[in-house]
Amino acid sequence: MRSTTGGMQDAQEVADVIHDAVNDPEPKLRYVVGRDAQMIVTAYRAMTFEQYEQAMRQSMDWRD
Repeated sequence: MRSTTGGMQDAQEVADVIHDAVNDPEPKLRYVVGRDAQMIVTAYRAMTFEQYEQAMRQSMDWRD
């Protein structure tokens, strides 16, 4: 798996989270894996949706 920062995501880390998710007595909708994903979640929680959308569009060079 390639991360958004261009590096490879650690397969063992992903496998561990999948294992934990399968065995979680109260499963969550999402499980965050990796520093880049954690950074995106943190940004999402700190911003309004409009600010987050603008930041993501800029980081991906995405225009309508």
